Amino acid sequence: MGVILFTMVTGVMPYFEARTDDPLYSMILARNSEAYWEKWNEIRQENQALTDQGDGKESSEEDVLQELESSSLLKEILLAV
Repeated sequence: MGVILFTMVTGVMPYFEARTDDPLYSMILARNSEAYWEKWNEIRQENQALTDQGDGKESSEEDVLQELESSSLLKEILLAV
């Protein structure tokens, strides 16, 4: 349920595969939320740079990310998965 909620809120999956060799998934297993969000943002920014066409969505997406990072509920749900 946490993965579904995360995906609905962010528009992307919280990790690539539910495997211990997946860096994001392993951080969730280790309950390392700070490192998880840093890596998640790094991957998101790399993907955004590859797909950014100058459509003006960057600032609103950045606002959503800041809200997600400060959302203790979402972090608790992610760590409970």
